[in-house]
Amino acid sequence: MFDKEILAASEDGLELVIERKCIALGLNVDDPTSVKLFAQDLLRNLDELRQKAIDGDRSSTLKVEIYGLSMLMHRTNTELLGPGYLTQIVELSKQERVWSLIALAIWRELEIRNQ
Repeated sequence: MFDKEILAASEDGLELVIERKCIALGLNVDDPTSVKLFAQDLLRNLDELRQKAIDGDRSSTLKVEIYGLSMLMHRTNTELLGPGYLTQIVELSKQERVWSLIALAIWRELEIRNQ
């Protein structure tokens, strides 16, 4: 198990990497509609995006990487703050803004799909 200081440092680094990948993709995380459409596209086409990424498609690679890093951030937050950390998402979004916007859009889309 990682020390909490190591987890916190990697969390900051993950946020920055996710932000840079969003910029490279042209994803405006300040536009809720763009983030929602990203989450819908990602979840609807994940297998296809993975295959395109393997084949070298840059846009697909960025989408899959953002998704993977978001899941890693979720795991890191769970390790660092405990399984109930999502109740603190508003506070977390102050320091992990990009990740939290993407993660919330993905979770909302998953909730819609599971109804």
